[in-house]
Amino acid sequence: MNTKLILLLACVAGAAFTVDFGFPEEEDVLVLGDKNLKEALDKFEFILVEFYAPWCGHCKKLAPEYSAAAKELKALANPIPLAKVDATENSEVAKQYEVQGYPTIKFFIKGQPIEFNGGRTSADIVNWIKKKTGPPSTHLSSNEQLEEQKKANKVLAAFFGSESSSEFEAFKQAALSLDAVAFVHLSSGSNTFTVFTQHNNGAAEFSGAFSKDAILAHIAKHRFPIVMDFEGDEAIERVFGAEKAAIVYFSESETSFNPVFKAVAESDAGKTPELLFFTSKVTSGLGQRLADYIGVSASSAPALWIIHPANRDLSKFQHKGDLTADAVSKFIAGFRSGSLEKIYKSEDIPATNDEPVKVVVGKNFDSIVKNSGKYVLLEFYAPWCGHCKSLAPIYEDLAKKHAGNDKLVIAKIDATANEIPGISVQGFPTIKWFVPGKTEPTDYSGERTLEGFNAFLKEQLGEDFAEPITDL
Repeated sequence: MNTKLILLLACVAGAAFTVDFGFPEEEDVLVLGDKNLKEALDKFEFILVEFYAPWCGHCKKLAPEYSAAAKELKALANPIPLAKVDATENSEVAKQYEVQGYPTIKFFIKGQPIEFNGGRTSADIVNWIKKKTGPPSTHLSSNEQLEEQKKANKVLAAFFGSESSSEFEAFKQAALSLDAVAFVHLSSGSNTFTVFTQHNNGAAEFSGAFSKDAILAHIAKHRFPIVMDFEGDEAIERVFGAEKAAIVYFSESETSFNPVFKAVAESDAGKTPELLFFTSKVTSGLGQRLADYIGVSASSAPALWIIHPANRDLSKFQHKGDLTADAVSKFIAGFRSGSLEKIYKSEDIPATNDEPVKVVVGKNFDSIVKNSGKYVLLEFYAPWCGHCKSLAPIYEDLAKKHAGNDKLVIAKIDATANEIPGISVQGFPTIKWFVPGKTEPTDYSGERTLEGFNAFLKEQLGEDFAEPITDL
């Protein structure tokens, strides 16, 4: 066989295993934008599109998982493309699809978008797309294929039996409603269903009457370890997405207390209201961000807290004392009975507070704001917020010009380090107006200019308004 023929056959063989979608690619992900996104949406029946920003940390973390999913979906008998759009460089399509944050991921079916609400690992992405584009459960022909699926998925729901049975129909309906878990079925068996998990090599066989809800409940019961690490999107979704209470053991490293914590978790299973159990590293990853948000420092570890996000608020309760099984159980019982005292973050009261803009912290909020008998304009800010930094000189100038009015206080509070009971701040800066004798503040919604603030103060203060100092 001559050399040219060998090269030709090699090219043909290579082409058989390579899909060319007809668009620029990076690591198996299509690179799209203002000029070619519509062309791709018209061409492909199914396509997943990530709108990202190059500087976004979440986007960078997602990138290798997204590429791995793209490679796997590209190798299917009916390949499905994954694409990315730099939303900072392609403002037309970013505006068209209402991209407000990064990453924003949308799945297009015949050009029509739906929100991607799956997990952020390659397996999660692949499972989610397979559910949207194919049968809800994948048919396997051998136990060898089953073992491969068990290795590929942290959680696998498997049915063994007849596809024409009522039990399989219930299994299929459950599969249709749960995108985050892979569902498979084998023809062998007597209509049974098992949840396989990679934690502890678990295998939990279902027993009882088959129904969609019963199957989903069985999966939910066994899907997660009794004690999870607070890392990844699953942890965030379980606690903050579902607004479930969680007890978190913060440590700098693994300690001898963890077995005690796990034993308490096992004994607590099935009690209501449900309490999720997590361990978390104070010094790294998502655990560090949670610790910073709550107010847990490395020097205070090990530490035990219960958190309960609900109604756009986060209630926090701190365990004090020995970390024994009995003490932890009593701490949990106190939470369920409502007898625990909520903890609110606060910085220390500043040693001096004589600048034009007064500094409010959690510990002096009552004395400066609530019980001062004065009108208070209070800015809730974040140190890293660009809008807050832009407002700072204007706000400072406002305070200087009204320094002579002893009935008015212009103040600020770092809302990332201090919490005020009953006040929830959703964005920065948030500015609230407090009136003596009234329990609830109102939001300032005027222009954030010196003129806008002055007009607001004149309207609100009435006869208590004093003309601002002009010769500064």
